[in-house]
Amino acid sequence: MHCFQYGERTPQRELERYVEEIFYYERKTGFAAAITSFPYIVSSRMVNELAQNLLEYDFPILAEGLHCTGFFSHPQLADRAKFVRMHNVEWQYYASLKALESGLAKSVYYGTESKRLRKFEGLCLQTTSGVFTISEAEQAYFSENYPTVPSDCIPAFHPYDEVQPLNPGFGDFALFHGNLAVSDNELSALFLIEEVFSETDFPLIIAGRKPSDKLRRAVSERPNVTLKSDLSDAEMTALKRNAQIHVLYTLQEAGMKLKFIETLFTGRHCIANAMMTAGYADAAVVHTANDAGAFLEKIEKLRGLLFSEAEYKQRKGFLDQNFDNKRNAQKIIDRITK
Repeated sequence: MHCFQYGERTPQRELERYVEEIFYYERKTGFAAAITSFPYIVSSRMVNELAQNLLEYDFPILAEGLHCTGFFSHPQLADRAKFVRMHNVEWQYYASLKALESGLAKSVYYGTESKRLRKFEGLCLQTTSGVFTISEAEQAYFSENYPTVPSDCIPAFHPYDEVQPLNPGFGDFALFHGNLAVSDNELSALFLIEEVFSETDFPLIIAGRKPSDKLRRAVSERPNVTLKSDLSDAEMTALKRNAQIHVLYTLQEAGMKLKFIETLFTGRHCIANAMMTAGYADAAVVHTANDAGAFLEKIEKLRGLLFSEAEYKQRKGFLDQNFDNKRNAQKIIDRITK
């Protein structure tokens, strides 16, 4: 296993239980990694020690995202089996970050990175043995744009071995949660506060890290909205389990949102927009709403509706079929060892 350490990402002894050897590398940051035609997320991980260690062993290579594929075009790796686990269409993701960013410096960075990633994606996949996509929407993108590259849709892995037991009874609030320092999450929370829960008396709890002053002010203006910040894991789990409705909204059509999967494994009723469900908008497990009116209509319908045993069984069947970790891991193994 090859890992990069930077910031809070430090060596993890737990990984030693699962692999024979781990190599840690310092990620290159700053100007030195930026003066290149490669995307920054790629060039900052192109360290010589990684290339040398990849050449040392004659194993297939599985890269997490485009981030670690900078050496895929190395001539001495030409005959090696090389696979990429895509977490989203990176250039589209950075384009969406640019659209949400108000600051000039970050906007320029996201725009430049998006253009570089779009070009690099095509170059990288010329040297790739296969791609593992993370959602139905992205499977369609890679199949259409790179028809000669084998691709398999493998949904995101998650910490749940099984669907959590049904929490009986009713909840008395709706929940939106996420890292509130992320622009998408803040804008989504503001949408729900100002355009949805301003039109109902049903309580909404916004829970997450580092809420801005702007978000705090918006919450203070709505008597039925409460903000809970920087909660412990146990407190967050209790909120997720006790909510009557989970309201999930995003402005970014990229990747698979882990909180969507998490909600299906742990919560009661779930309302989400199409960008959040990433092609998994199965009517049996999630209620789709794409505008304020649709969210409001479904909230009024579900606020007093018991999440039934039949719904629980439908959801469990859907998750067992699509999000079983062991089955999906075996699909990756089968493709690599073909």
